[in-house]
Amino acid sequence: MRVETLDNDAIEAIPAAIIEPFLRDSLLVDADTHTNAPRIVAAQDSRVLLSKGDRAYARGLYGDPGGKAGTPLLLGQDQTQSFGIYRHAVALRDPQTQALLGHEAQFIGQARLVRGESVVSANPPTGRPEVVPATIDITVSKEEIRIGDRLLPQALHERPRFFPRAPEVVVHGQVIKVHGHDARYAGQHQVLVLNRGRIDGLEPGHVLALRKHTVTSIDRTDPSQALMQLPSEHYGVMMVFRTFDKVSYALVMNVTDGAQAGDHFSPP
Repeated sequence: MRVETLDNDAIEAIPAAIIEPFLRDSLLVDADTHTNAPRIVAAQDSRVLLSKGDRAYARGLYGDPGGKAGTPLLLGQDQTQSFGIYRHAVALRDPQTQALLGHEAQFIGQARLVRGESVVSANPPTGRPEVVPATIDITVSKEEIRIGDRLLPQALHERPRFFPRAPEVVVHGQVIKVHGHDARYAGQHQVLVLNRGRIDGLEPGHVLALRKHTVTSIDRTDPSQALMQLPSEHYGVMMVFRTFDKVSYALVMNVTDGAQAGDHFSPP
């Protein structure tokens, strides 16, 4: 008799190869976390662009060392040794209220801490603190890494398992943006950023209907030039795969038109 688990042979709602890059490539953080995150401050030979295999220097302690602004990068068993490298975060705002929902940082590489940083003198004769930055090695680079890019601990992601279902609560909202550099429209298997999250009842696996945002037009056949508000039309479905408190990421499953920022969503 032979016993086998069914986990590896189960039919997946979304192929892992499609969704896993998005679980790592974006990180939603608040403004303070991004501002106080360690950053790359220098490179060997005064280089300004870095890639895999390069050595660089980073600092987690900001300003006056006596002020303890930020957290220093130190080697130790209880300290993170591997960091994701992220580009300056972009503010995500609710399309309806313009409320700040968080900052989206884009993953561009990975680094390993080799040596910790230290303070040589907090009050030297020059009046400026003298420090020795931490040493890091770039182990992964998706694009060119620059001075000023942030270092943030990487969350461990298990292989995702999704169970498509309608939300248990009625959730309406809008698309904040299409995920990706300068992407305006999204088709099948592309990602949308939504203005609703965990506190609104959204969970991974929830299926939502996509609707075009309401368009106002002028009836040019009417002498009075009446304003017409065209109805919102259903044109596709998407499935939530990652949630934060106020923001979610959803994968477009099927659409008959390009999804874009401002489009509405509702229960299927």
